[in-house]
Order: sequence, then structure tokens, then C-alpha cells
Amino acid sequence: MFNKIFKLTLAIVAISFVAFNLLFLRVTIESDSMKPTLAEGDVLLLRRTLFNSDIERGDLILFSAPSKENVLKRVIGVAGDLITLNEKTVYITKSGTSTLTQMKNTVVSHGEHDQDGYPLSVYETQIDNIKFNVAYTGVIPTYESRYYRQENLPLGQWSVPEGAVFVMGDNRDFSVDSRFLGFIDSSRINGIIKN
Repeated sequence: MFNKIFKLTLAIVAISFVAFNLLFLRVTIESDSMKPTLAEGDVLLLRRTLFNSDIERGDLILFSAPSKENVLKRVIGVAGDLITLNEKTVYITKSGTSTLTQMKNTVVSHGEHDQDGYPLSVYETQIDNIKFNVAYTGVIPTYESRYYRQENLPLGQWSVPEGAVFVMGDNRDFSVDSRFLGFIDSSRINGIIKN
């Protein structure tokens, strides 16, 4: 009897382990590009994206980039959105609308966090009904000359195509994201944290 219970318990544990690993992904943050939200060394549990249709603005996604397998960024734009950057201010014209909406920043702190010796100014910002913090140094240039250039649009403006998203790191001056890499195709998205 004990042998049967042991085997059954072992089978249940093995099936649970496999099911857990099919549904979830554990990652360790490898950079400060999401600071102040996440710091290097933080460990996250993400839901694997088997079907990417439920990705929304404000979600955190894990995707593969040409130079790195696991990159975590925040979704700023979804298919049909027009993203416009003017200096460091982000504007979104959401799909199906003609209204240009500024992501307004409200100061939270200055100098409590730093990056490579630069004090970071932390701001609360909002997309739809999702609030989160972003950081800027105020001294790092925008590097607009390195921006991904979408055909038929001015520099600093992107129209998100079907099956893709536009992402940015919360530590805006120290993030390589869609501004430089271009759009993230849904087939490259491995995990998600819903907000």
C-alpha cells in the first residue's frame, strides 16, 4: 500500500513540475533598464505566452533580442498605435482614435536612485489605467540619431504594425528598447506579467 501511495505522490509531483514549467518562466533581471520598477538581480515569475493576443499597454514582457535571449521591457504601444517621442516625452495615438495623448510624468523623487553615478529623477506615469514609475537622469542625450527609423514616418515616430508591440524600459536613459531595436514581433515574446 505504501509503495502505491509513494508512486502516486511521485507521479503527481512530476506532473505538477512539468505543468508549472509549461505555464511559467522564472527569470533573473540582468540589467538596470527597468529601474526603479525592477533592479538587477531581482527574480520574477512570468506567465509563458502561448497565445499573445492578450498583451496590453503597460504589461511587462520577456522577449528574445538579437543580442540577448531574455529581455524584459514594458509595452507602450500595441498594433495600430502611433508612438511619438519629442525629446523624452512620450505621446500615444491609440488605435482607432485620432487623439494624441501625452504620458504625463509626476515627480516622485530625485536622487534616491542612481545609475552609473548619475542621480535619477523618478516620475509616476500612466498608460490607460496603469500607473508605474519611470526614471531619467536629465543629462543623458536621447541618441535620436540611433533610433529605429520606420519608413514614411519622421524620426521619433512609429506606427505599431499588426502582430507586434512597441516597448520601452522604465529606466529610459539606460534602456535599449523599441526606440533603437524596432518593434517586437509577438513570435519573439516568451513571457508576460499583466498589470
